[in-house]
Amino acid sequence: MIRRDNGPAFPLSNTRIIALIDLLGDENTAVARAARTELMRAGRTALEAIEAAASADGPRLRLRARQLLDVVRTTVATEDLAALLATGEPDLETALVLLAQTEHPILRADEVGAALDELAHGVNVAKRAMNGPEASVHALVHELFAVRGFSGRAAELEQIESSLIDEVLRTRRGIPVSLAAVAMLVGRRCGLSMAGIGTPGHFLVQIGDGSRQHVLDACSGKLLTRAACRALLAGFRIEFKDEFLATVPDKELLKRTLRNLHRLHMGREDDVRVQRVRTLLAAAGEQVP
Repeated sequence: MIRRDNGPAFPLSNTRIIALIDLLGDENTAVARAARTELMRAGRTALEAIEAAASADGPRLRLRARQLLDVVRTTVATEDLAALLATGEPDLETALVLLAQTEHPILRADEVGAALDELAHGVNVAKRAMNGPEASVHALVHELFAVRGFSGRAAELEQIESSLIDEVLRTRRGIPVSLAAVAMLVGRRCGLSMAGIGTPGHFLVQIGDGSRQHVLDACSGKLLTRAACRALLAGFRIEFKDEFLATVPDKELLKRTLRNLHRLHMGREDDVRVQRVRTLLAAAGEQVP
């Protein structure tokens, strides 16, 4: 569907889409620009045709289609993520992939899934080499942090890439909430009960192995006792309260991620991305001033 400034939305026919694709490769740049604008407004309706044009024989059409394709894919990913966030409990992996696709439109969901599967396989291999009722928990921590080297540093807080799951999986660096997300997605693949803990100023993970609950700081890769949690919060000058260790829904992890991105985009005065994140936060039920 597309919308004129002063008119109702109406469907864009296949015939019209084909005609616009042809005009996108026109020698007259004004004609091509008008076609691009209408195709961009059409969004997902024209996505398949734009993808086909991105492999066209004509170099001018091919280049313009590829440039437009990234814009449309970003729009579609944003719309799909907004719809997902509006649900009661969105799927964490799907939401994080869609969020990454708003920045990296060519990213495929199966690439992220394969990377998480490979990490889970490593955890299961490590588990078989360990003994004891808590082998699954210790295998997860050992594989992700000692073997694979996932970690967080203060500098990561100011990097947009540190909030995107594909970049965190690639660089093995992230912020507390993004590292927690990776640990949760891998742990769930290994049969562990994983939930986020939304402590003030930080983000932790609760791991349940069927016998007891453990608290993981995915930023340092350490399992924490209650005393260690108290000391961690004291470092942020926050007085410890028992409720700070309560688990939160996955949706809260997503909202934390979006709030961090909103702060970063605001600092960079990136109005386009600021508005995008505000739209996503509103879909998740959170208003941003």
